[in-house]
Amino acid sequence: MFAHPDQVDAFRFVPGHFCICKGCGLIRRLPVATRDDMTDYGKSYYDQMTKSKASQNSIITHANLQKLHYETMRVELLKRFPASEYPRWLDVGSAGPPTAFTDYEFTTIEPDPLAVEIGRELFSRDRILCGILEDYKPERNFDGLVFMNSLYCTPTPALALAAAHATLRDGGILMIAICGKIMDAIDNGVDGHTMCIEDMLRGDTLFNYFNQSNLEILCARHGFKMIESVPVLFPEIAPFHELRFMFFRRSDAVSFRLDAADLIEKSRQKTAIVLKTLVAGFETATRTTIEMIDRTDTAIITTMDLLVELFRVRPLTKAKLLVDVEQSTPSVGFSINGAHLSGIADLVRDIGAGQTRHVVIINFNGRMDIAAMLMRQFGAGALNYYAPSRTSGINRIFSEFDGSLQMIKGLELNRLELTAGNLIRNPTVVCALRDNNLD
Repeated sequence: MFAHPDQVDAFRFVPGHFCICKGCGLIRRLPVATRDDMTDYGKSYYDQMTKSKASQNSIITHANLQKLHYETMRVELLKRFPASEYPRWLDVGSAGPPTAFTDYEFTTIEPDPLAVEIGRELFSRDRILCGILEDYKPERNFDGLVFMNSLYCTPTPALALAAAHATLRDGGILMIAICGKIMDAIDNGVDGHTMCIEDMLRGDTLFNYFNQSNLEILCARHGFKMIESVPVLFPEIAPFHELRFMFFRRSDAVSFRLDAADLIEKSRQKTAIVLKTLVAGFETATRTTIEMIDRTDTAIITTMDLLVELFRVRPLTKAKLLVDVEQSTPSVGFSINGAHLSGIADLVRDIGAGQTRHVVIINFNGRMDIAAMLMRQFGAGALNYYAPSRTSGINRIFSEFDGSLQMIKGLELNRLELTAGNLIRNPTVVCALRDNNLD
């Protein structure tokens, strides 16, 4: 389905290829883990989250965010499953925040030893165990089981659901909290937009990208019937952070049958529609942005590859300067589609003459270095600076995706607020993107 050929480490922390099931539309990161790999899959989680050796501070920070998820989950559980009827629960894959609840009695199982150690200190409980669900054998079955943002981190979800079925009593509750655009949940932090492929296919700790239908099918095959699916927002974490809570009931009939033919087709179509809509959104945003910045008082600083890709979307006809940061002294008369390509020296001259007011830096992984250079040259208040709303390890707009060359990101701009000695990124997408006016 997707793997960027030039930068194998472009996806945040764990390189890998992505494939899609032609039957149900499940998107999966490769390589698939084997049973022998499973005891290790959680131990590097916090390393991946921080890009460095797991530290006590990073785990504490993550645990505090988990507390917000679990407290909201507790409220949702109490609405549906009274603690008097469903007292004992198993939590899979966290530092153990729910073990501090006083109404439900939670046990947590977590594969990262350091997270277990810190969780025990934070929540003062002895019900935080180190291990994986697939190897866990409780003395008696639980009334409920929770995967809080952890099922899609499991390399073998079918084995995990089989173990969940064996761990729950008949009639017990399975709750899966999961995020992502394919799950009809917003998970793009500050702006709520999906503006690059990494916003959807994160590629760090996530192996599986379910939609509601193929997750329902997978759970049904392991004896769980879906009861309800609800989206839940968490504004305390970020303005546009949303999880989908899916509730299932366990049946002793492990081979519980769902009339899956229609649901499988619905699942396949759902993923196809999301991907199609995503690419269309990338093109619309990029075309709108190009129209906004194609003006005579604007300098565009970018690379040759990105410049060619911009012209693929829409030719630039008015922008006075198209500056290639990798070619500060281009050949005399060099042009692309008739548009003259200038160098840094031309930019310096033009800004000094007051003919350029706006500088747009179209670079997805080096924009702040460029902005810092310009600020040192021209001062903080001399120009208006703009840069893409997303950073990305893939400094391209097009790539091989879903079987053809397609857009893998959209170009939206943020205004960069520059002060002497500092670069402050304004996280709000500039309103000019909406009214087609940089001023």
